[in-house]
Amino acid sequence: MLKYPAIFHFEEDGFSVEFPDLPGCWTQGDTLKESIENAEDALSLYLGVLLDDGKPIPGPSHQSGENVIYINVLPDTALPILLRQYREDHKLTQRDVAEKNRNILPGLSKA
Repeated sequence: MLKYPAIFHFEEDGFSVEFPDLPGCWTQGDTLKESIENAEDALSLYLGVLLDDGKPIPGPSHQSGENVIYINVLPDTALPILLRQYREDHKLTQRDVAEKNRNILPGLSKA
């Protein structure tokens, strides 16, 4: 699972959340639970925009502290990011990956 550290700040009316690895990515919530859910959405939307724009995806750093919670990237966003990282690490094009996986998903090759 792809996770990023988030720093939670207690405010008078709830929590604010910032992602130190992703400038401008922040959210808030009235409760800790709501703040975590909003953080998952904000994180995934932020990374999704970077992905759609073809921009680099920064890797998560290691953070520690009592106000740090690691937030999961939602699966619909994490999968394309991980696939892109795999392709870049192995110097593969999308076509290369499709060709390698033709035997795994034979029904798709007829489309």
